[in-house]
Amino acid sequence: MIINHPVISTNYGTSIHPNKVTPEVRKHLAKRQHYVPQCLLRRFAIPNTDGEPKIHFYDKKLGVEGISTIHDVASKKGYYNFIEDGEIYTLEIGFGKIEAAIDRIIETVIRKRSIGHLTPKDRVVIADYLIKQLLRTPRARADAKAMLFAMEKGLESKGVELREAFSDYEPLTDDRVNKLAIDQLRGGRLSPELLLDKAWMLLETTNSDPFITSDHPVVRINNRAIKERWQRGSRGLRSPYVEISFPLSPTLCLSLVSKEHVAEIWIGYQEILRLERRAPAQAFFLWEAKILAETLMDGMTSGNAHSIGPDAVMNINSAQCHDCFRQVFSAASSFSLPKQMRMDGCFQEDSNGQWVWQ
Repeated sequence: MIINHPVISTNYGTSIHPNKVTPEVRKHLAKRQHYVPQCLLRRFAIPNTDGEPKIHFYDKKLGVEGISTIHDVASKKGYYNFIEDGEIYTLEIGFGKIEAAIDRIIETVIRKRSIGHLTPKDRVVIADYLIKQLLRTPRARADAKAMLFAMEKGLESKGVELREAFSDYEPLTDDRVNKLAIDQLRGGRLSPELLLDKAWMLLETTNSDPFITSDHPVVRINNRAIKERWQRGSRGLRSPYVEISFPLSPTLCLSLVSKEHVAEIWIGYQEILRLERRAPAQAFFLWEAKILAETLMDGMTSGNAHSIGPDAVMNINSAQCHDCFRQVFSAASSFSLPKQMRMDGCFQEDSNGQWVWQ
C-alpha cells in the first residue's frame, strides 16, 4: 500500500522569532503564558458553563482532581520570556500566531469529521505545530534537564572536571535549561518532514468513552517497543513504529501512523487476498481481519473519521497519562484511568521531583 504525500517546501514556520518586550509590547503581553494553547483546552472545556470556560483536571503527583478555568491551567507567568544582551524578549507573540493558524484548521477538521480536505500547506502547518508543541512543555524541559544531568554525571565519573574542560560551562540550573529550551524553539532544528511521511488518520470515539488531553498533549506511542521490551531510544521521531497521537476534542484524535505499521497492514491484507483465491474456506475465518484492514486503509486514504473501541481509547489516554508532566484534562470527570495507574504504582518520582511512568 502506497500513501502518496504531496511534496511541498517545509520552510514554513521552521523557527519562532522572538519579540523584544518594549513598554508598548508589555501592555498587551499575557502574564500567564500557556504551554498548551487555550484554543485546544477550550475544546475539552466543561459543556454549558457560565462565564470563563472551565475544565476538569487530575494532578497525578498530588492525586487530586478539581475544576479550574482554562486560563489557570497549563500555563506559567513569563514562561516564554528570556533575557538576551540585557534586554527582555519573548516567544509568546510568535506562538500566538501559530496557534491562530492551527485553531482554524482544527475547527474545520472537527466540523467535517475528516482530514481529507486538508491541503498540503495545512499538513505542513499541523506537522510544524506538533513538533513545536512537543518541545514547548515543562515535560520537554524536564526531559532535557534529565538528559544533560546524566551527561554531566557520566563525564564526571570519568574524571572530567567540567569547569576546566569547558570554558563556557554553566551549572545546570532551571534558568539554563529554560534558555536552552527556548533556543531550540528559536532554532527550528526539527523539520515537519519527520511527520509528513507518516500516514495520517482521524480517530473517533463516543462521548461516553472520551479522549482526554494533558499538559503535554502531543504524545509518541511505540506499542511494538513496549511489547518487545525494547531499550530506551525507541520513541524518537525517526524511530521505527513510532506513532503520534494528538486528541483534538473528547471525540476526535489525530493519529500519525508509522510507515512500518502501514506496510504490515498492507502485507497482511495481500496475504488474505491470496488465501481467498487459493483456499476460500480458510480465508473465511479471516474476514474480520480483512474488514479491519480495509477500514484502516480507507481511513488513511480518505481522511474520514475511523471509529475505535474502548481498548484503543484507553491506549491513547494511557499515553496522555504516561507523558504528562503533572496534569491530565477532561470535559468530564473521567479520571478512573490515571487514578488506577497511580494506585498500581505506575507513577514514580525521579531525581528532579518529576512524576514519571514506570
